[in-house]
Amino acid sequence: MTPEIKFCGVTRREDALQAASLGASYVGVIFAGGPRQLTPERAADVLRDLPSGVRRVGVFADQDASTIARIALLVGLDVVQLHGGADVERGRAVRRVFSGDVWAVLRVQGSTLPPNTRQLFADADALLVDACVPGALGGTGYGDAEPGG
Repeated sequence: MTPEIKFCGVTRREDALQAASLGASYVGVIFAGGPRQLTPERAADVLRDLPSGVRRVGVFADQDASTIARIALLVGLDVVQLHGGADVERGRAVRRVFSGDVWAVLRVQGSTLPPNTRQLFADADALLVDACVPGALGGTGYGDAEPGG
């Protein structure tokens, strides 16, 4: 099996194209807040020239299913990554209005998996595991360390 690599938080078209040239399977843009958040129009521009074999991912926080579907259609997303709460029903609601893949993000604090982990594995097309950093939705790279530490 060939590993699949995702570059995420991309904010410039040239970086998206560079990721594709390096063999990325996925290129992601952020709609979940933070310094790398893009508008749907800007995200569509960033992802516009990707080769057909590279799948476009949108990372969402707590937007409702209809908002996610509207943005996904406008941007041309292949995958919706639900980074707000790892909620089985939320994933099912998105799946009802979006025909692409739906990924769930499981935020783990310590070494204990949340009780809904087994159901998320069964329902999501992919499950990403991320550190639970209080006040952040992930991608901090700090884990338990303080920023800059």
